[in-house]
Amino acid sequence: MNAGRSPRIYISEKTAAALRPVALISLIFSVAVGGMLAWNSRENYAEELRFNEKLPELRQAIADDPANIKLREELRQLDFEIRKRYFDQKTSRTNGAVLLAIGLLVFFGCIKLLNSQRPNPPRPGSRQPDALGADFRYGKFIVCACSVIAVSYLGYASSKTGAEYPTYAQAEVVEDWASESEMNENWPRFRGPQGIGVAKGENYPTSWDGESGQNIIWKIEVPLRGENSPIVWQDRLFISGANKERKTVFCYAIDNGQLLWETDINIKGSPTETPNVWDEGTLSACTMATDGARVFVMFANGDLAALDMDGRVIWGKAFGIPENSYGHASSLITAGDRLIVQMDQGSGAEDGLSFIYAFNSQNGRQVWKTAREVPNSWTTPILLNANDKNEIVTLANPWLIAYSPEDGKEIWKAKVTEGEVAPSPAYAKGTVIACNEGFPIVAVKAGGTGDVTDTNILWQADEGSPNISSPLATDKLVILGDSSGMVNSYDIKTGKKLWEFEADNAFQSSPTLAGNMIYLMDEDGIMHIFAHTDNPESLGGKWHTTSKLGEKSNCSPAFHEGRIYIRGRKHLFCIGRKE
Repeated sequence: MNAGRSPRIYISEKTAAALRPVALISLIFSVAVGGMLAWNSRENYAEELRFNEKLPELRQAIADDPANIKLREELRQLDFEIRKRYFDQKTSRTNGAVLLAIGLLVFFGCIKLLNSQRPNPPRPGSRQPDALGADFRYGKFIVCACSVIAVSYLGYASSKTGAEYPTYAQAEVVEDWASESEMNENWPRFRGPQGIGVAKGENYPTSWDGESGQNIIWKIEVPLRGENSPIVWQDRLFISGANKERKTVFCYAIDNGQLLWETDINIKGSPTETPNVWDEGTLSACTMATDGARVFVMFANGDLAALDMDGRVIWGKAFGIPENSYGHASSLITAGDRLIVQMDQGSGAEDGLSFIYAFNSQNGRQVWKTAREVPNSWTTPILLNANDKNEIVTLANPWLIAYSPEDGKEIWKAKVTEGEVAPSPAYAKGTVIACNEGFPIVAVKAGGTGDVTDTNILWQADEGSPNISSPLATDKLVILGDSSGMVNSYDIKTGKKLWEFEADNAFQSSPTLAGNMIYLMDEDGIMHIFAHTDNPESLGGKWHTTSKLGEKSNCSPAFHEGRIYIRGRKHLFCIGRKE
């Protein structure tokens, strides 16, 4: 016996006989998987050529006829097919690579055992040890060849694919979001275009009754609770709802209220627990947003998703449950090809949990992320243009902050408030209005750089700050509805109080200017409609009327082409002038 050499371990002929079919099966399995990967590579290449030919044709057709909705829908469908194909390929490659690795591991493990361990002792006439390995000589060659093909395929596929989506889709499908003029024709987010509560058009009804049906075009029951407001794009209306079991987006036809589709949102990595929120309705308190090609939704558990106009999920992200004392409620907004998410968290700015994000609306990639020195809030950003510069303006304790949509850099900020902030900022005539219950109403001149607290504050008023309802700013007035049922009006230029009105119920819904009328709904679903005037006495008794929804509501209405869409506690209403 040689010194230092480990004794040989032998297996029986019975064990060797059992290993041979295992090795053979793993060989056949590995060859099959390698062949399938090679075949898929060929098929995917042919499919890629088809997409690369079709996309430029559609893009040119849309450039020649930009108003053609059918072409835009065809482009969106093709984009969806590209994304679906990509994810199918990614899953197929990953699964194939894992299966091939397992097959090869089993095969070479069997060969190793059969080559290095001999039956002890060999019987006369039995197969010699060297022959055991020779049985699989050609098998090794075949498996190695398949491995080379599979690895080459995976390398090729990786070179043709970006980190998340195909490079050709990114290069070609880049202009399907709506223009500014198209956004202004619709109601694409909380409080409409720019988020400032100003509706286009004038022919909106000023009287209705939800119980008798007066001027109710249609009324339908909503399957799930939600405190988010409706958004409207062309002929479709979108809302979301949630409970402990479901998180769902609903799409309705605006002409008759027909449910066109509903999609449950299930994001990979979504929290299994339910967040602590104010009540069940605030599991879905964030109003959705659309860029004209996609709709975006976010829930209190931190799940964010993008869907196409037919309800198919394009991409999603799971932020995890936000650290928010009442539940996350900041609504989504879009800025061109970007989805903006304000995620304020924590009990203090020192927690370092608050950020504002911009994601590519088409594929969900993070474009930028900026830290915010604020605690949790429930406000929604507005989008404005100050001195020919687009700005995203946000509000939380204590800062009113403007960011660049391009890179997320802070442009200016002003220290304006304290406490737990829920009312979103308002804007008109170069003036941003910020407020919070228990603290002054502050008017800030938009624009500038750095900390403008000492230079840009125009005026302050001590009465009427709301706790939830966001203010309305117009070229004449600032209108606010508070938790005690008071409606207060201030001159936007000077801050002088012009008039006040006392209702019987608190306000959570936010006011809207439509034509020459201001619409503000209280918690009982009673819409208070005021003339847009700085002197109600000059109009006699006609400056204020009311209309009843017939059920409670905390949601802000959507206004579109002469109709008003209101989400009540149980129903969705379409209100218009019946002929």
